[in-house]
Amino acid sequence: MKDLSPRFCIPIKMPRPRGARLIEGFSPKLGRRLQLFDHATFSVWIGLEADPKVLTLCERPARLGLANADPVIDFWVQQSGGEEFQLVPQGEPDNSLPTNLEETPIRTITSVDRAASSIWTSNWARMLPVINSARSSITKATMKSVGRFVREPLSLAVIERQFGNGDPTVIRATLFEMLRTGQLAAPALRTQPLSLHTSLEPMP
Repeated sequence: MKDLSPRFCIPIKMPRPRGARLIEGFSPKLGRRLQLFDHATFSVWIGLEADPKVLTLCERPARLGLANADPVIDFWVQQSGGEEFQLVPQGEPDNSLPTNLEETPIRTITSVDRAASSIWTSNWARMLPVINSARSSITKATMKSVGRFVREPLSLAVIERQFGNGDPTVIRATLFEMLRTGQLAAPALRTQPLSLHTSLEPMP
């Protein structure tokens, strides 16, 4: 049987860079907390958590070389179609760095890429804490009921009113979890701030 365990599970051991921020978050995909050292990698991580195509990931999985001074890879990402390493430079990309490591492609996430997805990541920076706060109360039965109800685009407010007998936090967390796992879609989250008017719809 093929080994389905992740290639990377925990980050390499390294001290926090001098003067760097310490940003902590809980990863639903990993089921554990993780630490990041700048807002650029934080925004990329938010996008990875929110992408249903991303099966798993690992922060700081390895260095680009064997020496302690070699650059650290920011993320390893596993999708259904394969895996890749990601670098998140603070300034201009370093074109001298390799484009693959051990036959795994390395993709650079530039400041232009991050700016293009800023509304998306800002929305999910609000939504992930809601999922995490109620994750133990999200049930398959509720998700199934929501899936039966959302047969066409409906606003967040309409769906929440339909399930108004339950805990509103749990209902909202359930909706966000269904978006995170690809059971529902909300295209407007890429272009507009999250609101009660945000439309949720079945996945195409």
